[in-house]
Amino acid sequence: MSLPERYLRERAELAFDIGIQIRRYQKIVNSSKNENIDEDEKRLRKKLEKSIKEQAQAMGLRELVEIDEILPKFISELNHKHNIQQFENIQAGKLIDLTQDMLEALSNERTNYDEFLARSRQLVIGTCVGIGQRHIGIADNLYDWVIVDEAARSISSELAIAMQSGTRILLVGDHKQLPPLYSDEHKNALARRLGISKRGEELDQALGSDFERVFLSEYGKQTCATLKTQYRMAPAIGSLVSACFYENVLENGKTDNDVPNIYFRLPEEIKSCVTWLDTTSLPNTYHEQGKSGSLSNRAEADVIIRILQDLANDETFMNSEPVQKCLEKNEKAIGVICMYGEQKKLIRKKFNERSWNDEFRGLVKIDSVDSYQGKENRVIILSLTRHDKVCSTGFLHLPNRINVALSRAMDKLIIVGAKTMWEHPKNSKTPLAKVLRFIQEQEQNNPQDYAIKILKNGAKK
Repeated sequence: MSLPERYLRERAELAFDIGIQIRRYQKIVNSSKNENIDEDEKRLRKKLEKSIKEQAQAMGLRELVEIDEILPKFISELNHKHNIQQFENIQAGKLIDLTQDMLEALSNERTNYDEFLARSRQLVIGTCVGIGQRHIGIADNLYDWVIVDEAARSISSELAIAMQSGTRILLVGDHKQLPPLYSDEHKNALARRLGISKRGEELDQALGSDFERVFLSEYGKQTCATLKTQYRMAPAIGSLVSACFYENVLENGKTDNDVPNIYFRLPEEIKSCVTWLDTTSLPNTYHEQGKSGSLSNRAEADVIIRILQDLANDETFMNSEPVQKCLEKNEKAIGVICMYGEQKKLIRKKFNERSWNDEFRGLVKIDSVDSYQGKENRVIILSLTRHDKVCSTGFLHLPNRINVALSRAMDKLIIVGAKTMWEHPKNSKTPLAKVLRFIQEQEQNNPQDYAIKILKNGAKK
């Protein structure tokens, strides 16, 4: 088959991302055509339909279409983008269908092919929960080594599932980044069982990772090792992260010469390697609370969209080698990280309302901090979101998520938020206050690497 590899990869991503949700929705619709639909099924259909449409909008669909029309529309646009002929489109469709049929067959509990592979291979890779599936039989085998990546994010039961199959265990992770995620129901139940407050340090400690407990224990001090050199972040970013989150233990394996010059030729507002854009004096500077309880900040969203527009209009930036390499590899050069889910929705909405060329649209990723661990972008724009008259910190008093957000940046870090929030005396010991003080101290002697810009009605001071 002579179809372009990039086209097939993008076509497969469509089929196994939004395509799976659409097929699930269609199965529910078809199974209920000749039957009475109860209220639970109606709610499920509506919830799934809403999720599909939101996902389609986030992927760039600007027209309101029926669910059945979403995937064909994306495929049509993809065919046009890659100059795919009709017979090639049919070939690709048959290949995708064959792959889906094979995966469905292999996922059947009565199929023993997975178990055969698990027993006959030297190396088996899977998720903590996935390898516990009975029909695969991995839990019945004993391996010389079990290596668990991102172990600091795993809850106790997930670690137990993986560790039961190993003679020796290697846990790899960073307890200073994202902790295990628990639902509100689990948090409330644990607080009731332990007789502690539903919010506070006691609950945070109870929900901490087992990886951290082992690492900090006497046993951990004898058996654990720390990798101290980072190769992702530019030195200015790495030094900030090291000073604010790792007691200056983290060392930079990347030098200034490794950072492409294009990032120092950007507009003056964001020319420094690390820039804090202060939104205190802007209209709509305070956050708003949505129905879900999550927060959004219109001032920050507007500033971020303007920065993205400036980058899109910068021909030198768009034609630079780093950006062109990202386009060739279908990678995102610019990441917008939001500390709150409601802010992510707002920025995505504003982004999709604008007209962007296809190249630039493909360079931008907008997501929440909780989905960003393990990922990285050349440029990171961080929306802090939180700002109110009483300077309440919410969960931003915890360092983990702040650490993750800042350390995703490879070459340039832009922090958008009200610095007065973190200059308030009651917030002086918070992680963002430490970050702000570090930038302020470094700015005097090293403006090329660190800067704070005070925005006035969208402009800098």
